[in-house]
Amino acid sequence: MPYIAIGRIIQVFNEHQPNRTILYLVSDKGIDEFPKGRVSLKTALEWQAKEMICNVYAPS
Repeated sequence: MPYIAIGRIIQVFNEHQPNRTILYLVSDKGIDEFPKGRVSLKTALEWQAKEMICNVYAPS
C-alpha cells in the first residue's frame, strides 16, 4: 500500500455499512472535517494502524 501523506486520498471501510467505503482527502489543517471529506494526517495514521484504510490514491 502506498504511504499516507498530505494531499492524498484514502479509501476507508465504513463501520456502519460494511459493504461501502468512504473517500477522504488527507488535509494539512490538522483538524477533521468529516462533512467536507477531509481528515487530518494524525487521524489517517490512526486509521492505518487500525487497518481501516483499504486503498490510498496518490495524485499523478
